[in-house]
Amino acid sequence: AKEDFSLKSFNVNNTFKINEKLLMKLLSIQSPSKNEGEMKKFIVSYIHANKIECKIDVDETGNILITKGEAELYPCFISHMDEVNAIQSDRTVIKLNNILIGLNAKTGAYAGIGADDANGVYICLEALRAFENVKIAFVVEEEIGCIGSGKMDMKFFENVIFVFQADR
Repeated sequence: AKEDFSLKSFNVNNTFKINEKLLMKLLSIQSPSKNEGEMKKFIVSYIHANKIECKIDVDETGNILITKGEAELYPCFISHMDEVNAIQSDRTVIKLNNILIGLNAKTGAYAGIGADDANGVYICLEALRAFENVKIAFVVEEEIGCIGSGKMDMKFFENVIFVFQADR
């Protein structure tokens, strides 16, 4: 089933609303270090589903490097795709008193939701939609020693004016 993650009220003129459906989806994707495949698939499918025209490269390490538009200098947003939590069966994300939390659906026990760095992935996806010219980097294996970012080709950043990383 194709899900609609578009934000109908998206407005770059200072009236931005959080796309809670998209955020909850990202928080529900389990993406431990060395197992970022589901998050990678979601990011690429989100870009295609929203018809965002951009160049998508995946390097040898598994980092996703995106360039949208043509500019002399680009803003750049970066996040990592992995989380510290191991795969958890029965993990679900719920909204409780305007707070998104993870619970084990069978036991009711707290379950980590990978907000570090699903929140960063959310910000990068929204930046990709909002900016005409932008670079985005989604890196792997940050939680186990910045492996993905340490192996990136720094040429990607040669025409970048700043890098913004919203790591949770």
